[in-house]
Amino acid sequence: MVRVPLLVETLEKGQPGAARDGAPRGAGERRLRIALLINSLGPGGAEGVVTRLAGAWARCGDEVAIVTIARRTDDFFAVDPAVRRIPLGLAADSRSRAMAVAANARRIGALRSALRAEQPDVVLSFVDRTNLLALAAGMGTGLRIVVCERTDPTRHVLEQPWALLRRLLYPCAAALVVQHEGLRPWAATICAPERVLVLGNPVAIDPLADAQPTTTDASPRIVGVGRLSAEKGFDRLIQAFARIAGRLPEWTLVLTGDGPERGRLESLVEAGGLAGRVILRGLAAEPWRGTRVGDVFVLPSRYEGMSNALLEAMARGLAPVVTPEAGALHEVVHDGESALVAADGSAASLAAAIERIACDDGLRSAIAHAARRRVERCAVHDVAEQWRQALLGVLAPSR
Repeated sequence: MVRVPLLVETLEKGQPGAARDGAPRGAGERRLRIALLINSLGPGGAEGVVTRLAGAWARCGDEVAIVTIARRTDDFFAVDPAVRRIPLGLAADSRSRAMAVAANARRIGALRSALRAEQPDVVLSFVDRTNLLALAAGMGTGLRIVVCERTDPTRHVLEQPWALLRRLLYPCAAALVVQHEGLRPWAATICAPERVLVLGNPVAIDPLADAQPTTTDASPRIVGVGRLSAEKGFDRLIQAFARIAGRLPEWTLVLTGDGPERGRLESLVEAGGLAGRVILRGLAAEPWRGTRVGDVFVLPSRYEGMSNALLEAMARGLAPVVTPEAGALHEVVHDGESALVAADGSAASLAAAIERIACDDGLRSAIAHAARRRVERCAVHDVAEQWRQALLGVLAPSR
């Protein structure tokens, strides 16, 4: 498994989060014991968020542990040396419902033992099924467990019995975190409104992104990054590119990621006669390798929570094109200023937006610059501090 270095901010002094990341907490500041729980540290947006938050808190003096259901050898992301790593090694597919029930019982028991041994002030759990295991493991322990949804739960179908268990167990959580304000009403139907928290994703900001390209390759790129699954919409991105490839002879479409849709996407490339013009790179330790400031990033998702790939592309100075369904958009981009938002999610609308930005160097440069400036508020230290203050609120005696 490929490992990538921990993403650490390198902001210049005076920018958001600059110089403060890694500074120890003051003598009067409460230090927290935080356990972050996730199924694995494999490739994915939630996994990146976990490693960034954990590293930022540990470098500032909090005691932080990352607990995973999976083994350490499954890790894609590296963990800051200041963070304790607790792999349970219990992730495996089950061949029957009875085996699945038994496996989850073992996971709950192991989680309960691990969390009791850690005695954290707060447990921060990520992704729906893992959240439910955490809440079951925490029953009767007195642990404060905060659960975090990492997609749009109004669109993402959680099958039974997990959907029922979410209804039953989420009200027991100390808090429920969603990624943007549009999801607050849903969260308030499943958890007490005062326990709903809206918290964004941290992104590493490269201070040199505006100043220099990351490749000497002169070929401009349209870039997509993410899991190759139906909700990410890469099929319609390929279909959109097929509509305009003849009018953009210098441009290539590069998709980085892997997943269950890969075979279908390869078939679309072949059927569209796009061999050599569309490149499916698979997983990559450096997903932005080969991109340059001013290249075009496309988020063609059918639904999202908050896209880490979009934030990272903006931080690198790529000009974004997004679908209107792609979640949290009004909180991240302004149409025509820091991104182009397609009229709808169709391939035709995506093609029109991509062609417009690809053919207008001035527009593309202006949008890339504005996107880079806008995402600075998502810098790792600043977002980690927002999460930490929210956790302190959860721990407040009056809560």
